[in-house]
Order: sequence, then structure tokens, then C-alpha cells
Amino acid sequence: MANLTEQSSYDAGIYQLETSDSALGGPGAVMNRQAQSLSNRTKWLKAQVDSILLAIENGVQPLDDTLTGLAALLVASANKMIYSTGSNTFSLADLTPFARTLLDDSDAATARGTLGIDAVINAAIAALVNSSPAALDTLNELAAALGNDANFATTMTTALAGKLAKTDLTAVLGVNGFVSIPVVVGETKYNGILQWGEGVATSAGAANTFPITFPHACLKVIAFDDDPQVIYPIVAKREDYSTTGFKAYYGGGSSEQIGHFSIGY
Repeated sequence: MANLTEQSSYDAGIYQLETSDSALGGPGAVMNRQAQSLSNRTKWLKAQVDSILLAIENGVQPLDDTLTGLAALLVASANKMIYSTGSNTFSLADLTPFARTLLDDSDAATARGTLGIDAVINAAIAALVNSSPAALDTLNELAAALGNDANFATTMTTALAGKLAKTDLTAVLGVNGFVSIPVVVGETKYNGILQWGEGVATSAGAANTFPITFPHACLKVIAFDDDPQVIYPIVAKREDYSTTGFKAYYGGGSSEQIGHFSIGY
């Protein structure tokens, strides 16, 4: 006795035995046709079930500590979200309506819109710019305007320390007077002083005193007589200069009234 040969196919129908059919057995015979179709369907169905079970088996995570920890939280709690508190330990946090509006945002731009961040940032930038001119409404432009000097405040403080104060400008105006003007040579500040006055010159050299003392040195003295009738020279020799005065020599007699200009510092 032999078994029917099963095929994994879902036959379209089950043959109905007719009164005219001969009672013949064997493979493909009328008497075996119904059984053959049913066995084919059964084998096909078993193959489908086996395929589904294999897929389930391959896709299911074995029970472990993580699943056990999560299972403890799977209770009927609405508006909750699971979060990890440690290795294989979890807890629940309230999921507020506002949080749910963020969870369904598809991208960062949408999330920023939900949070209103773009509006806040734009308002902050507008307040910072505050109608600044276009050439100075970015940090890069401001940095360039400050010479890209990270220590701009120190640089300016140092520069201002060398400025000329109003009190450095002094003068006395009169027949005998002076003007004191601050000057900077290299990095050293001095007072350049121009003085004038009246004095006397003699053949032996008369001492004349400046209106004020030069703090450092007298550089030049010009002595003169403003009487156009006087034709004799009036000389102030450099070797007679001092910080307080000079000597004036007259070549035309015993003495003569003179005027003088001097410059020093």
C-alpha cells in the first residue's frame, strides 16, 4: 500500500464524485482525487503557518531584565511616558498636552514654532540691533569697527592716559609773557614754551631773566631792538643761555633797551 504524494498547493476546488465515475484507485484516479486536493491544501496551509511562526520566533526579543522592568510599568496609566532611571530600571513621567504637541512635530523648525523660540530670538535680535546702521548691525561689523581688538577698552584707556589735559595749556599775555603748549616726543610728554619780554643789552653783556623758568632747557633766544634808528648789533650768545635767563650784548654803546623771544621746554 502506498501513500498519496502531497504537493504544497492550494487547489481551486474539491472534485465531486459523479455517478458515472468508475471506482478506480491509484495515483490520480477518481477515487483519490478528493483526498489528493485536501492533502495538497493541508500541506500548503502548514507551510504558511510554519513561515509565520518562524518570523515571529526570529522577531521576538527573549525575556530579559529590560523587558521585565518595562513590563512592571505597563499598567493602564493614561498620559504617561516611560524613561530610564538606570540599568534596566524605568519610571513614568506625566505626558502633558503641551508635550504631546511637541511629540507630533515632524522637524526642528516645526518644534521651534510650537515653542515660540523663533519669535523670541527674532525679538531679542531686534532689541539688540535697535535700528543700528546697516554697517554696524552685526557682531562682525562691530568687531571690525573696533579694529578686531579683544582688549579695546584697555587700548583706549592707555591712549587716553596720554592725552593733553586742558590744564596743560597755560599762558600769560602781556609785555612779558609766555605760552606753554604740551608736546609729545616719542612717548614722552613735554611742555614746549615760547616766552617774550623786555630787557637790556650792554657791551659787557647784561643778564636778563625769562618770565618763567624752562623746566629742561632753553633752545634759542632772539634779542632785538625795535628802534629802527639803532644800527648796532644786539646779540644773545648761546653759551650764556640758562633755564632762567640769558645775556644780551650791545655793540653800539653802554646799554640799550631790547625785546626778546625765547623757546625751550
